[in-house]
Amino acid sequence: VYEQAAAVFDDITVDALKIGMTVNSGIIRAITRLVKTYHPATVILDPVMVSSSGHRLLDEEAIKVLKEELMPLCTLVTPNIAARKVIEETKCAFVLVKGGHLEGQPTDCLVSANRTWDFPGRRVDTRNTHGTGCTLSSAISAYAAQGVSLPEAVGKAKAYVEHALAAGAEINAGKGHGSMNHFFEGHELMTR
Repeated sequence: VYEQAAAVFDDITVDALKIGMTVNSGIIRAITRLVKTYHPATVILDPVMVSSSGHRLLDEEAIKVLKEELMPLCTLVTPNIAARKVIEETKCAFVLVKGGHLEGQPTDCLVSANRTWDFPGRRVDTRNTHGTGCTLSSAISAYAAQGVSLPEAVGKAKAYVEHALAAGAEINAGKGHGSMNHFFEGHELMTR
């Protein structure tokens, strides 16, 4: 894992790093080493610890390494748990508390040690919600890599996810939770 990622970091400038499912403590330590070696400006962690169906995806050791070694190096963590607790336990600069699983219209809150930003949204009536958290954290990373502030990146990413949900609401691709329509609007490849 480290060698594959290092090959990318050695070849191109990485403006933002988004980390998703980490699987085990060995992979988490490889990612931690990568962040300490290359110092990307923005590091976003979407800690996938439990599957949508409720299965635990990380053992106790992996969770401990994630919290103690990787999270303190992250710019933003997007867990499905209380933000203040994550900030206090991990020393992470920002935490995004997502409101999509709550009743009513979804409001996400970006929390730092001394400030909170609210991002109200609209609920999209669809069963095609697979990957919304991953898409949100990836979109935040993409906007952060373009140089916008983290609060602005969160707002733009939230709007993107809402549009992708709406554009894919009527798609019928299988019996379970389908995917959003990520390609509702084209963008030119951005290069610097």
